[in-house]
Amino acid sequence: MKTRKIITLPLTTLVSSMVLTGCGGATSENVAAESEALTGSLIDSEVEGVEYQTTSGLTGVTNEHGHFDYHAGDEVEFRVGQLVLGSTEVAEDGLVTPMNLTEGVSYSSADLRQITADKQLQTQTTLMLRLLQSMDADSHPENGIQISEKLRNQLDQAELVNIQDTPFTEEELIAYNETLGSVIDSNQDGELDVSSEEAETHFVESVSSWENGYRSEEGNVENQDGAMIAYVTENHAEYFQPGTTDYPAPEFDDENYKVTWFIQSNTEEQAINMKRHIDFMASRTHMGETPRAWDKLFLMEGFFAQHHNYEVTVTINGNIVEVHKDSDNACSFEATKAHANAVSGDFFARGDTHADYSFAAEDLLTQEICAPYRDDIEAFIEENQEDK
Repeated sequence: MKTRKIITLPLTTLVSSMVLTGCGGATSENVAAESEALTGSLIDSEVEGVEYQTTSGLTGVTNEHGHFDYHAGDEVEFRVGQLVLGSTEVAEDGLVTPMNLTEGVSYSSADLRQITADKQLQTQTTLMLRLLQSMDADSHPENGIQISEKLRNQLDQAELVNIQDTPFTEEELIAYNETLGSVIDSNQDGELDVSSEEAETHFVESVSSWENGYRSEEGNVENQDGAMIAYVTENHAEYFQPGTTDYPAPEFDDENYKVTWFIQSNTEEQAINMKRHIDFMASRTHMGETPRAWDKLFLMEGFFAQHHNYEVTVTINGNIVEVHKDSDNACSFEATKAHANAVSGDFFARGDTHADYSFAAEDLLTQEICAPYRDDIEAFIEENQEDK
């Protein structure tokens, strides 16, 4: 039996959140290219055993986490033997789902959540979900989908088909290959083993799980709330200012209302998980669902986020997480600065995730720069603040 492994979605700021979140023997160009490889995730729960090839030349088989390697800008083709599932560009957060392959769209995490929650799925998407879940080796897709090497080898001998270019019906999928048919229609009733309702329900749960929790490659860190707080807290001392041994400190552009962080880590996993944390917290803040709803400063940022008064971007360059938060007014910018300065010491220096920065919001709300927003911010805080 496979062990359940949950991965997050990836999303955008530790400043607005908890902290702001081939071939060997080659030339230096090849070494650089290898260092820039990113990790994506094929998710309908984690899909293991699907072959992939990128336009930059990376190839392999997705692992138990659904992970595959790619370079920024790549298009990635996925297949099982000669059965080509399709190709797609990879979304910024590294997520690929059957929706990408059937609809040809790289959905944002927010769009994907809404679409799956409402079950606004196209017929071919649902059929792809049913196919993958019916191919699962132990018939329990809820603990991850594993496509066996035996099935891949059998389909290597099949006729080459691309079901993205030429969509199959349910009957055509079953009839395509005898071995595949015996796996996906095990009781030989002419229907895929997983029904449309089962497949869609599972996919909705999988998207939610991928976004709301993650287990590291070693399997020793799990955080079901998706904020990655357990992981980044455990590793807080592993993050530092590039080129120094100091903990990361924000940089401020007072004239243009910009906050920038360069957060160096020791490993790719640390960088990816810091980005996941920042992305998750920022996306929740922009949705008005800040996980720290007891903190007035977070709620103040939540107010500005909902009114589109700041934008957050997070990228990874090597093991450096680069965070940019751009405000459009002085009050929003000063809230970001207050948060960044406080967290820089409390979190990175000591791993403290419980400090309450409400005092900073209360001080800012007395200042003239926040006067135009004061009443609305105070009303927002009163409506949304929760007990710690």
